[in-house]
Amino acid sequence: MDSLERTLINNLKAGDHKAFEFIFKSYFQRLFNYANDLLHSNYFAEEIISDIFTKLWENRVQINIETSIKSYLFRSVHNQCISYVRQHKVEDKYKAYFTNYFSEGFDSGSDYPLEKLISSELESKIGEILENLPEQSRAMFLLSRQKGLSHEEIALKYNVSVNTVHTQISRALKRFREELKNYFPLFLLLINMTNKFSA
Repeated sequence: MDSLERTLINNLKAGDHKAFEFIFKSYFQRLFNYANDLLHSNYFAEEIISDIFTKLWENRVQINIETSIKSYLFRSVHNQCISYVRQHKVEDKYKAYFTNYFSEGFDSGSDYPLEKLISSELESKIGEILENLPEQSRAMFLLSRQKGLSHEEIALKYNVSVNTVHTQISRALKRFREELKNYFPLFLLLINMTNKFSA
């Protein structure tokens, strides 16, 4: 690391807005392009890069940049993108599950007591989470999963942007993911049992 970059980092740690602005302008577009190449999503690429720069400023005193600002930022983007992909693989399973649940319900017609017990427990927990969601998140989530409306259709109905709808539904899914994390093995077991008994 050369002396100019070390000075830039020291100025950043000291709270120099101009140092932060210089780093932001120097790397934002390159980092965005890198994240977009990994995720194939402008929206989430921008969200991740914005989050990284926010944390860079908020945690500027504690950050430890040993090699270079460039390496630090690109490594942060890479790690965030990997985390995003792993998280959304799980979230996609929940999306598919909730789509099926709200269109068909839990009852698969099985006479197996264990399946009925698991279904009842999950149904009760989902109802509890739904009840505690913010009103707008709950309404948009149900329109999406229960009524099958697209984000564009929901945006028109509420006279808001598509990004607002996306954010509200993502928040709802995040709440489900967080509060159902201990139920996920049951969730997978129920799906496996349903597939087995309906085959």
